[in-house]
Amino acid sequence: METINWEAVQAISETLGLLIVVGSLIYVGLEVRQNAKATRAATMNNIMSNWGEAYRGLSESENVGTLIWKGVQDVNNLEGADRWRFSVQIVALFHNYQNAHYQWSLGLYDAGAWAAQSKYLANLMSLAGVHSVWEERSVMFSKDFQDYMESVVISASVDGNYSLVGA
Repeated sequence: METINWEAVQAISETLGLLIVVGSLIYVGLEVRQNAKATRAATMNNIMSNWGEAYRGLSESENVGTLIWKGVQDVNNLEGADRWRFSVQIVALFHNYQNAHYQWSLGLYDAGAWAAQSKYLANLMSLAGVHSVWEERSVMFSKDFQDYMESVVISASVDGNYSLVGA
């Protein structure tokens, strides 16, 4: 009768255990990678939907369109409730930008999309009324976003490739 080589059995068991652990780690790594892609895609979709809703809201009403058009030229063109409504609209737009900036800083928003939005934001900031609202309301935003606005956006030159229609 043969004797069992317990050292060989132990070595085979350890090798099989190691292969199972490595396989599990590879599987988990692939799942994490796939979930990260899904998270980035969902974030991108959410931000793009927010942009669409914001711009659609600004353009659907003739009254709102006129208000925005007057306000971006010079906020002093507006008085009372109109000035307040303009400010609220622009602050809402800045909140969309702050969200996109935050998601970009986490690596969840595509860098190319953020670069394009950032250039467009610089062009918006070149409009007197928009810049005026930022000056009045910038304290409403995170320090990181304020710093980004001051160091990158406001100091950027206007990019002709991102011109504002009619401006």
